[in-house]
Amino acid sequence: AFADTMKSTGAGFAVVTTSHAFQFFPAPLKSLDAIIPGRTTARDLPAELAAALAKRGMKLFLYFHLGAHDDAEWLKASGFWETDTSKFFNNWKSIISEAGERYGDKLAGWWFDDGSTNYYYRSAPWESLVRAAKAGNPKRLVGFNAWELNNPTQFHDFFTGEGFQDPRGFSELLTPECKGIYPSGTHAGLQASACLMADGTWVHASRDTPPSGPRWNAEQLTELIKGFIAHKNVPIFNLEITQDGHLSPESIAVFTKAAAGLK
Repeated sequence: AFADTMKSTGAGFAVVTTSHAFQFFPAPLKSLDAIIPGRTTARDLPAELAAALAKRGMKLFLYFHLGAHDDAEWLKASGFWETDTSKFFNNWKSIISEAGERYGDKLAGWWFDDGSTNYYYRSAPWESLVRAAKAGNPKRLVGFNAWELNNPTQFHDFFTGEGFQDPRGFSELLTPECKGIYPSGTHAGLQASACLMADGTWVHASRDTPPSGPRWNAEQLTELIKGFIAHKNVPIFNLEITQDGHLSPESIAVFTKAAAGLK
């Protein structure tokens, strides 16, 4: 049902959140169990999603957060605050590489959060992190979220564009002639993308309430997407989602209508 909904919106791929505020992963991962037990599942949700999306001509990306400050148990077990960061990043690589080897070419990319604010100041071993992220599929795309800051590393493939609403992207550097590649600045050479809030907020966190409605009507959304197409800047629309996988029907209707208008 989720894959059918994604198909109706005209999406070419879906980015699905794994860990976010707390370090959980919706699949059986021995590497994560070895660090901290009880944070994995018997069901392999990414594998199911990848298969369902592929049947409909779409690809799967996974979002991963290295650990939020509220998860004290994870921070201690993983070595998050240790001055010597080798334990922490070795744990990171074991999780990411196990997932990558399992999903192979069924996993098209990773969207890693807090690239500038949580990796950069630790002097992250970027090259080995990206090597781990591409385990099982050397063509897999990798992006470390720079937020609105400068590019944190030369080793990843795309600028994540969190919160960017303008098709011209970071510092408005993109023109249609750039063909989606930043021509200058710290993000030079990277594929442009933008991650926009399509609903009221990034995360649906209110119990017993439906996801909030869309930010645009279909006509406004169509014009916005046309701008991204012209600049070859890949938009990723963040949708609020409930724990059981429901999205705002109003938002999906707007995207479905906009997709029809772009054909």
